[in-house]
Amino acid sequence: AYNAPYAEIAVECSHGTYIRSLARDLGAALGVGGFLAGLRRLASGAFEQMVAWQSLQSALADGTWQRYLVDERAALPHFPEIQLDAAQSQALRHGRAVRTALSAAEGSLARLYAESGAFLAIAAYQDGLWRPVKVFGQS
Repeated sequence: AYNAPYAEIAVECSHGTYIRSLARDLGAALGVGGFLAGLRRLASGAFEQMVAWQSLQSALADGTWQRYLVDERAALPHFPEIQLDAAQSQALRHGRAVRTALSAAEGSLARLYAESGAFLAIAAYQDGLWRPVKVFGQS
């Protein structure tokens, strides 16, 4: 939308795009100069849920901040899911690598779940084993 002297544009871009530079370059191409009067991110990757800073501050103050959390399935849908048995879960909780039926390319990441179904860890595939990168659950 254009309402002199302002133009409002929507940009869909990849990571590493500098919107302020885009505004400057558009202004230069038009011979008028350009800058951002405002910037609003509508999405980042697969994430489209926005929370205003003031809303988040209020939620932190009143203890309702957890309503804004995204679970691991929504946050990491591109990581395969691996269900572990009790022995594998225990080994992973203690930082040991585990072997599963799922193999992958070296360095690939996966979401690992305990025998209870609880999210347990993110692990990397290395030398035929899933090695814990970050263990979340202890139950």
